[in-house]
Amino acid sequence: MTATNKELLETYLDEVWCKGNTHKIKDFLAIDHDIKGTYYDGVMSIEDLTAQTHALHALVQNPHYTITHAVEQEDTISIRALFTLTAAHNTAQSFTIQVHLFMRAKDGKIAELSSLIDMMSLFEHLGQLPSDVLPICMTGQKLRWAEESLELEN
Repeated sequence: MTATNKELLETYLDEVWCKGNTHKIKDFLAIDHDIKGTYYDGVMSIEDLTAQTHALHALVQNPHYTITHAVEQEDTISIRALFTLTAAHNTAQSFTIQVHLFMRAKDGKIAELSSLIDMMSLFEHLGQLPSDVLPICMTGQKLRWAEESLELEN
């Protein structure tokens, strides 16, 4: 029996993102896959996706998710999921971020996957960005550390 698009996506999220089994990434992807991420310009390779997964797992632990919305049409599915994460440096601190995914399947594999992850909230919760960073950015103000960093490069 062939898995539905939702089952394929859920299995991928469980194995790769929640359990961190990056060695299984290639098992989910079609040969001509097209993977795009929130902060990645261009198509992600398996190596890029593996590195991104390892980087995320260095920051958080015990990731799990709930799909709150799912729309399927033929070979595609779009979902909104709430990921609950625990900061690796502060195991008492759990938080939730939104993730939006669009997936197209081909022959039971992921042919296209596009993700929009609320990275700003992620980094705010991890203490890497100020909690009021979005309102600050909306005013046109620059973050102080960004200016200092640019000065060091010049």
